[in-house]
Amino acid sequence: MKQFISTLLTLSIIPSVAFAQLGDKKDGDGDIQIDPIPAELIPPSPFLSVHEAMQTFELAEGFVIEPVAVEPLIENPVALAFDPNGRMWVAEMRSYMPDIDGNGEDTPNGRIRVLEDTNGDGQIDKTTDFLSNLVLPRLVSFSQGGVIFNDGDALYYIKRAGLKPVGERELIDPDYAKGGNPEHKANGMVYGHDNWFYNANSTSRYRRIDGTWIKEKTSNRGQFGISKDNVGRFFYNSNSTLLIGDTFTPGFLNRMRANQVGSNRVYSSRINPGTNRAYREGSLNAAGKLVNATGASGVAVYRGDNFPEQFSNYAFAGESTSNLVKAIELTGLNQFQQSGTHPYGEKEFLTSTDERFRPVNAYTAPNGTLLIVDMYHGLIQHKAYVTSYLRKQYESRDLDKHNNLAGRIYSIHWKANPANEVPALEGKSTAELLPYLSHPNGFWRDTAQRLIVESGEVSLADEITKIVTDKTQPLGQIHALWTLEGLCHVNATAINAAFRSNDSSVRMTAFELAPKCQKDSINQIIATCIDTPDNDQVYKARSLARLGSEEAWQALISIIENPIDKDLMVEVIFKGIERHFEAFQTFLLRKNKESITQFSVALTEMDKLWKARNEVKEIRLKGKALDAFVQGKLVYEGKAVCMGCHGMDGEGLLNLGPPLAGSDWVTGDGDRLIKVLLHGLQGPIVVSGTTYTPQAVMPGLGSNPTISDKEIANVITYIRNAWGNSADLVKDRTVTSIRKETASRGDQLYSAEDFN
Repeated sequence: MKQFISTLLTLSIIPSVAFAQLGDKKDGDGDIQIDPIPAELIPPSPFLSVHEAMQTFELAEGFVIEPVAVEPLIENPVALAFDPNGRMWVAEMRSYMPDIDGNGEDTPNGRIRVLEDTNGDGQIDKTTDFLSNLVLPRLVSFSQGGVIFNDGDALYYIKRAGLKPVGERELIDPDYAKGGNPEHKANGMVYGHDNWFYNANSTSRYRRIDGTWIKEKTSNRGQFGISKDNVGRFFYNSNSTLLIGDTFTPGFLNRMRANQVGSNRVYSSRINPGTNRAYREGSLNAAGKLVNATGASGVAVYRGDNFPEQFSNYAFAGESTSNLVKAIELTGLNQFQQSGTHPYGEKEFLTSTDERFRPVNAYTAPNGTLLIVDMYHGLIQHKAYVTSYLRKQYESRDLDKHNNLAGRIYSIHWKANPANEVPALEGKSTAELLPYLSHPNGFWRDTAQRLIVESGEVSLADEITKIVTDKTQPLGQIHALWTLEGLCHVNATAINAAFRSNDSSVRMTAFELAPKCQKDSINQIIATCIDTPDNDQVYKARSLARLGSEEAWQALISIIENPIDKDLMVEVIFKGIERHFEAFQTFLLRKNKESITQFSVALTEMDKLWKARNEVKEIRLKGKALDAFVQGKLVYEGKAVCMGCHGMDGEGLLNLGPPLAGSDWVTGDGDRLIKVLLHGLQGPIVVSGTTYTPQAVMPGLGSNPTISDKEIANVITYIRNAWGNSADLVKDRTVTSIRKETASRGDQLYSAEDFN
């Protein structure tokens, strides 16, 4: 009897430890969670003082790393921004994973804290709490004399007087970070060259016009953290992809083009058994170190003036699970696919043997240095994905203790160059801000542009145009052009001067903004546009298409007949003539030439595609089908976290999930789709003729006790009728029936070959 009771007690304990982990429930690979490294070979992970932590760093030659802010001045920093005086404003997510079960995650103890160096010694010596009692703040930014921030899922704006909030907060977007968990919520806001604010993990952009916040749809970008280069293209990540780069500036095409930049290979300076699912074959190398990124975090494209010139095209990406920062040299920036190389080979820019070092974000600072935000947190994986294996790893080294009470911000500078002085722009007149449009540090260019645009001082348009005509300052030319755009004063003098620039990035900006000239000056710029170099063909074509006159379109004919990339050219011109589609088609057909007619047909097909994708299918659904659609959307964006890999717009995310919009896997055999959602799927997979090989598997929902068969049916109905898809609804009794039929699979994933 004693033996029976002992056995019974053992069985009753197992589910509370091993099977209580949400990570286990969503792990559909069926692997046995065996420790890959004997416990006695794993070094301890004690809480280190900042002095001790500094001894664990290995930094690339020629650089110096220094702490500029440490606990108790900051706690759990995840994001920051700088005001016009260069002061650092930090978002502190102080309730993230307080313990291994994430208890108290929604506690409103987050804050926005201002950090100042009052004596100029490079060390933060003064803090001011600007906002407190926030839920998981993940961003801070500035606009029109106020501060933008999130509180939970909502996005707000509040005016400020110096370092004090003024009046009541203003709601910008109640659904800013709707759905998902902290690993899949919108974050990171950055001011775009085009005077809009963009975010990571979001399909919305924002701009304040005449005192009102405007929200527009944009492409979904990345997971945590976002940066931009000197032309205005965005760079970001996913958890397993260190760096993703947009090929073009925002809105250049209807569907964003982006690709992985560089390798995801990482070279840690310590072994990494504390990585979720490290028991999987191939996750760790023979030395016990992580092979490829699995916890990529915020990125920074270096736009400063402290590092040597060669680093002006470098991006720095954090990898929080292997405790390192990777340097990636950007190449092919003005081509049609971003690329990157790794200048340090099988070493990294920065590594640490401290397992609590969590570089979650990076920024170019106002003084020209590179800042690394270290959350300094033992628990980095959210509770939704913690496996029994990872729980054991965390607890064995006390990584679940001493959290939510520390945080560090480090500054990295070139050894031979001290940090630059930081000017103060608050209170300067608009005219006094003009020289900063050409400042060598991108922060000051961005800030000057924003402040001038927000001032509305159109009387300065002539002075700004003079900056555009200065060919010796190409970065100044770019920001001056976008400043004119923000003031609604793009003019032919500025555009023609930019067209004549020897810098291709300046010409790219001119092509983008030329159609914003007043109509009576359009003809003045067509000839100059045509006379630009042949390798500007793609940008030139879009600009000529958007100009909307037959004189401009006539110049397009030779490009249409000899495109460097036919498919891309169709996309580019389709986007360019979106407001003049019928008139342009009539113009082409008048040419009565086979090659031109074929191009017209390609435009028609693309028009049909995008009209289908933009139709609101839920209007066609009635009664129970409509209810299922609405409920399915909530599950897709909420607890099933489908959007984390497939995007809010169903367009998929690089290296995470293939597109659902226009997918034959979605609108085809309903039973096949049910099986995939129940048991999961591993790549490669061919979707509408394109092969996708996600680096992670799609977990099955069937073993998740929090999601019912009805909810699975509703999700399927949603994705089969969203984003231009159209297919029958799926009933929950069908899901239940197929669940029984396939019960013998257990946690065995499907592959595409299983359905051939």
